[in-house]
Amino acid sequence: NIAEGFARYRHKEFAQFVRIAKGSEAEVLNHFIDLRDLRLISEDDFLQAEHLCRRAMKAANGLMRFLESTPDPAPAPYKKRPAP
Repeated sequence: NIAEGFARYRHKEFAQFVRIAKGSEAEVLNHFIDLRDLRLISEDDFLQAEHLCRRAMKAANGLMRFLESTPDPAPAPYKKRPAP
């Protein structure tokens, strides 16, 4: 989702794709909680996974704040390809 949003070149549109990615990160965290509750992973493994998930969500928040507070980049100039 983040790569697809990046390809849109408009900050607000990119931010929407980051929101979707953050939702997926939250879903992954929920799966880790389920694994811990079912005792399919150790508490130590869960704590490490939880830390990484929350770190990814925090990074997504920062990227969204940046995208929503800055103007869209100027379009790249068109470059004509040289004739063969």
